[in-house]
Amino acid sequence: MLQGRLPSEVVSSRRQYLNSLKAFVETHEKKFAEKLLELGMSDEDLEKVESKKVCPYNKDHIVPEKVYNKHVEKCRLLHAGFQKDELDSQLQNLDFFYK
Repeated sequence: MLQGRLPSEVVSSRRQYLNSLKAFVETHEKKFAEKLLELGMSDEDLEKVESKKVCPYNKDHIVPEKVYNKHVEKCRLLHAGFQKDELDSQLQNLDFFYK
């Protein structure tokens, strides 16, 4: 073997491996783009940073600002002793506040 040169089998094996990686990435990029389209999203949507707020009832709950009010209401009820299966009926009773 010459110094600084790889045997042709090694080069061929590496090329084959790189080609398989390239095919894998291209296939999954296409699948990802299809899923984004299916969800009505774009690459730019993924780059947006959503503002978040901390729940006043549980500091471990960090939720997107757009669902903060609903989350806080659920957490308030849980904190008050309601069971999870009771939440839907309680929240429906409060819906008139939001209309």
